[in-house]
Amino acid sequence: AMEEAGGILMGLHWSNYPTLMGQNHLFPFHVFFVWGEALLDFIPSDITASYVLPSGLWITGSKTGTDETLESFPREVNFVIALFDSSAAYNIHQTEETLARFYRWIIKLLVSRPSFGMIVKSKNWRREEISAIWAGPEEKAAVEQLLEEGRVRFLAPEDSPLKAASQAHLCVCYGLNSAGIVCAVHGHRAVHWDCSR
Repeated sequence: AMEEAGGILMGLHWSNYPTLMGQNHLFPFHVFFVWGEALLDFIPSDITASYVLPSGLWITGSKTGTDETLESFPREVNFVIALFDSSAAYNIHQTEETLARFYRWIIKLLVSRPSFGMIVKSKNWRREEISAIWAGPEEKAAVEQLLEEGRVRFLAPEDSPLKAASQAHLCVCYGLNSAGIVCAVHGHRAVHWDCSR
């Protein structure tokens, strides 16, 4: 039907799919984009696509002003983490359960290290929505305490991850995260929590 209408079907291998894709994404594409040469190896050799094309990563500037400076942290804070989360769903290896575990682990880390601060730059959620991911009352109370101490800052999803990375010592990423890859390309330190293992 697509061809009869004069069109083509294009698809892409998501950045959070370094493992085999679910069947719901294996359509007969005319053109299939993958996130660079590194992920090309993960594409099944029998995929039904006329062209499989590696494409690069890109990132745009912040819609809310990349040059804005975040409010400074208290003097006691001498190490800042830029936290990047990612998509989570029931049909990929990044589930809502592992995302919640990732946030709880980071919160525990900050509670145990009074000299640590954090900039949260979520892919999809705003500050008020993230608290639902943190789950239990213990974590929510800890986050409220961290906010009161001025040790946690939030950026909007549309902000550039580079804004967070430029004011942090280390980027900590949920999953193999394209935001962290872009920050590393720009010279910032980044680690990725691989929840597919």
